[in-house]
Amino acid sequence: LSIYPSPKFPSPLRFRMMMAAASLAARSPASAPSRVPCETTVSHVSHPKRLVRRLQASTSTSASTSTTSATPQQLTDTHETLNFPIERVISDWQTGYVSLHGERSDVKLDVTSGAIPNSLKGGVLIRNGPGALERGGAKLNQPFDGDGMLVRLAFDTEGDSVNFSNAYVKTQGYVDEVAANKFIYKSAFSTGNPAGDWFYNPFDFSTKNVANTHVALLGGRLLALWEGGLPHVVDPKTLQTTEKESRWVDGSVDAPFAAHYKRAAAPPGQTGRRLVNFGAKAGPGEAIITFYEFEDSADANGRCVSKRVFQVPGAGFGFFHDMVVTPSYYILFQNPVEIDGRALLTEYTFGQRSLAGCLQYIGGPEQPSRVLVFPRGEKHEAHGYQSIELDPHFVFHHGNAFEREDGTLVIDSVHWREFDFTATVDVIPSSIYVGGMRSEMHRVEINPANPSARGKRQRISNRCCEFPTIHPRCVGSEHRYMYAAASPIDHPVLWSPNQGVVKFDMETNATQYWHAGDRRFTGEPIFVPSNDDLDSFDGDEDAGNILVLVHDAEEPDESKRTSLAILDAQNIEDGPVATVAMPETIPFGLHGEFVSAKKWAAL
Repeated sequence: LSIYPSPKFPSPLRFRMMMAAASLAARSPASAPSRVPCETTVSHVSHPKRLVRRLQASTSTSASTSTTSATPQQLTDTHETLNFPIERVISDWQTGYVSLHGERSDVKLDVTSGAIPNSLKGGVLIRNGPGALERGGAKLNQPFDGDGMLVRLAFDTEGDSVNFSNAYVKTQGYVDEVAANKFIYKSAFSTGNPAGDWFYNPFDFSTKNVANTHVALLGGRLLALWEGGLPHVVDPKTLQTTEKESRWVDGSVDAPFAAHYKRAAAPPGQTGRRLVNFGAKAGPGEAIITFYEFEDSADANGRCVSKRVFQVPGAGFGFFHDMVVTPSYYILFQNPVEIDGRALLTEYTFGQRSLAGCLQYIGGPEQPSRVLVFPRGEKHEAHGYQSIELDPHFVFHHGNAFEREDGTLVIDSVHWREFDFTATVDVIPSSIYVGGMRSEMHRVEINPANPSARGKRQRISNRCCEFPTIHPRCVGSEHRYMYAAASPIDHPVLWSPNQGVVKFDMETNATQYWHAGDRRFTGEPIFVPSNDDLDSFDGDEDAGNILVLVHDAEEPDESKRTSLAILDAQNIEDGPVATVAMPETIPFGLHGEFVSAKKWAAL
């Protein structure tokens, strides 16, 4: 989405996109950039020895980039030899991609089991995600394009109950399509033309702002975020949309405004806490990166106190989805992707490929990933930004970053081995879970003082995962524990959809895993500290709870397949300390945040 920064591109950028598409489409095979072929999709490999060679290529790495390697036996393993029913698991997982068209307000829910921890009482969990995947009989085959639906779970201040509310973000696209009872506007990830025309204008990159990715409470208002455009402002108490595509109270926000922010301490020499976000306007040849810092305190109106713009040549299609921040730096990962000009002018034009599907991963020896390091504080102002090479991979989400005393930057993220932008949820072959794209936790170490040196990259675990999270007080500083939604399979080749939560101990390399159930699936885990006063943090980093929504495909009532699981963050293997059944099946969401009782009461 970072290449589609607004409903309409400014004319010069649109012109550059047109020229890039024409140039890429005109390339001969001989002039195309060198790239590593996809070594992980094994459905086309029929010879056993050839399969082993391909799996070796996809799992073997240098000693500097991996702490785990596949044994010869593991290279011949299959899901069947592990007694893992991958076909059934995929089919079960697909049942979570549904629509919930109704809206409810303050439905009281009693706990199903256990008791609500006292540290959660009076607080509120707010999540965002695609809520409508079909309209008027037509269905989207990519959930990233579903209209944003907010889910609010308000914990009672005294007893063991939760009040459930949900509401759609009333974007203009949502309002128009509900009135027409059909999809009208073009989406970024789904194939087919919702308007029913037989072709697209290949140079029209406008898409609907679905406001479906994340939420941020700022200055007493709730922002519904989507990285391809401006945020929508929502009343957190009523969940009603109060402003469409807002430039914020002080007019500081430009499009696009990313969906992944960080709440962190102010830079050295300044006081208080900040909400830090970015925006990436991208196109052929360069990216314009803007970093924002907003006051993040209960008595502030969320005004922007810092806005810095960087022009980054060569980062045109980096697909910047998430960021990390330290006291001295803003950090982005530039993914090795480019526009497939031929697909844009042919398959996309005739509705056979989505706009995002025209992006292709090109990572290889000549196409590395890059870490872009931008100065935050005055200490490194004179250095400008740095671009540091890494072995090729693809990143959606980061966990955290911190600075060591010797100047080394450490960044923990989930690295995909590659990414296929044409993938949809209606057709999911089991072969992609043999090698395949694999999403694995990695630690990267770089030295901004020596940007010509390639960064070090180390795989932390064989267990595939996504949606990493940490204690909020540790953002930008050294952390020990990290949590993520994770696969039940701990294996260097085989993996599966996320069915539990993993806890990484970055100090001892130990892990804990909680398995939600053989036919259950987990969304993003959210860490809630036992002590919500971040200024009095005592260093007990895993003291708190993990909140995660669970989808149960085995539940016979298809309308009530979602529950909230509350885990003790110190002992997640023990299972939930409390569960709360939801009144509706909630579609798989994306991201959310917890608002403490003190902060909620102050609204």
